[in-house]
Amino acid sequence: MSGFTKGPWKWSGTSLEQCETYVDVVSVTVNCGTFCYGGYPEIDVSPHDARLIAAAPDLYEALRVLLDAVLGNHVTVGDCNEARAALAKADGTCAD
Repeated sequence: MSGFTKGPWKWSGTSLEQCETYVDVVSVTVNCGTFCYGGYPEIDVSPHDARLIAAAPDLYEALRVLLDAVLGNHVTVGDCNEARAALAKADGTCAD
């Protein structure tokens, strides 16, 4: 993996944390100032973890397609290229 926090992860209140170390992967706080009329959220996440989170839908789809192809015994180069692109998005080596 390329710098992101090792899984597994789980939600705990307003934080997404690493299950073994309880280190926050993503945490959200609301700053209200003097008077709180809704406030504004502050989200704390590392750039590596943010890329992985942003790539999650692509990774899911690539895995689903590859699994279907493997089970059907018809993996194509295109299937593999989609998986490579999703991994590149997650590790920051693609141009988006």
